[in-house]
Amino acid sequence: MLQLPIRVRLTLWHAASLAVLLGLFGAIVQHQMHRRLTSRIDYELGEELHELSIEVELAQNPSEMLTQLEARFGTHPSYEFRVLRPDGIPLFVSQGLKQLTPTETAPSTHGQRQFATFSRAGQGSLRTASESISTPAFGELVIQAYVPTAPVFEELHFLQRLLWTAGAGLVCIALAGGYLLATRTLRPVDQMAETARRISGSQLEARIPVQNPHDELGRLATTLNAMLERLQSAVEQQKQFTSDAAHEFRTPTAVIRSVADLALRQDRDTEYYQEVLHSIREELDRITALSEQMLLLAQEDSDWNRTASEAVDIQQLLQQLTADLSPYCDEHQLSLTCDAQPHLLVLGDNDRLRRVLLNLIENAVKFSKPGGDIRLAAQRVGDQVTIRVSDTGTGIPQDQLSHVFKRFYRVDKSRNRSTGGAGLGLAICEAIIHRHAGSIQLSNRTGGGLEATISLPACEACVSRTSAEIVSVG
Repeated sequence: MLQLPIRVRLTLWHAASLAVLLGLFGAIVQHQMHRRLTSRIDYELGEELHELSIEVELAQNPSEMLTQLEARFGTHPSYEFRVLRPDGIPLFVSQGLKQLTPTETAPSTHGQRQFATFSRAGQGSLRTASESISTPAFGELVIQAYVPTAPVFEELHFLQRLLWTAGAGLVCIALAGGYLLATRTLRPVDQMAETARRISGSQLEARIPVQNPHDELGRLATTLNAMLERLQSAVEQQKQFTSDAAHEFRTPTAVIRSVADLALRQDRDTEYYQEVLHSIREELDRITALSEQMLLLAQEDSDWNRTASEAVDIQQLLQQLTADLSPYCDEHQLSLTCDAQPHLLVLGDNDRLRRVLLNLIENAVKFSKPGGDIRLAAQRVGDQVTIRVSDTGTGIPQDQLSHVFKRFYRVDKSRNRSTGGAGLGLAICEAIIHRHAGSIQLSNRTGGGLEATISLPACEACVSRTSAEIVSVG
């Protein structure tokens, strides 16, 4: 089936709709005009019939009636008349009706005045008015008046021709104007298509021009531009992620190659080879850890990865982490305490939330000096469960707090590669928390140290939220 362009279909629909409306308008106008003309004819016929009845009623005998009727109604310029007996025998017929055959005459009627229209062979149609009257001299008679309708309805025929001509002209104008209007209206669609053709993986800067942001196409263009912004940002982040990942893998592989080359230049003793193998093992561990972190990030970013739906007791989780990590903190001469309200339930994945808290605690241990404190706290705030991990460490420069959740980002001084991190830990934390419809923020504490604040929907709020608000829960 032939598919016409949208602008052609819009034009045809516009013209067809206008043609239908004009047709309905013309039909209504013609119908009303026909009724008005017919009413006018009937009124004038009634007046003539009234005059005829007066003359008939005044006549004293047939001879006088015929003389008076011939003188006044025999050759009327516009109307024709007949006077009939009840049995249909004519007593008077005007000149124009003498040529009528019996089948062309209007039927006689008794009772009230009646109107009818019939065709006259070769001479158009006639409108007739018939009425039965009672006279002192002749008894019951039927009087009739006729008038040709052609002269009167010539106005209607002229109106019909005018409507047809004007309607055809308007439809032609509608076709031309509709096509131009459709072309102009759909021009932004062509611009969208042209912009889409120019967009590629290496060229995402093109944007759709928005002429009117308040109409439908303007809102569509604005939405598509916003989508392109997100797409460009995602592609740039992906490129940056790939570049950073390549750089992160290049360093340990370069170390492995360098150590291996040194070991192969000449014979070494067993102790030296053990040191080389130990160094290679450390770099391989670093590569393995980096690979696992990148895989975890990819899983959190993918749609197929689902967050388990279970009620997680935050107090129990924090207390368990405190018990498990206290020996680790003791080794670094740090105290780890927990202060969590009971019955704090959130809907999510216990293992992933544990990973987030474990990462934050490990960071606090890395960047806290001996004798410092690490404190875990949790409380209910409205329909949210707020978890805080605070330390007395070095903190983060204020101008870098907004960047720490970027992938492979490291704070320049205290948080660099010497600590063993690849800059993915906080990015993983943020991805997991977002999967739980929550938020995570870092802030410097007054007096020194860093505080991480996590907000998660309480279990009652999670149950009432829609699946659109809780990403991948359930």
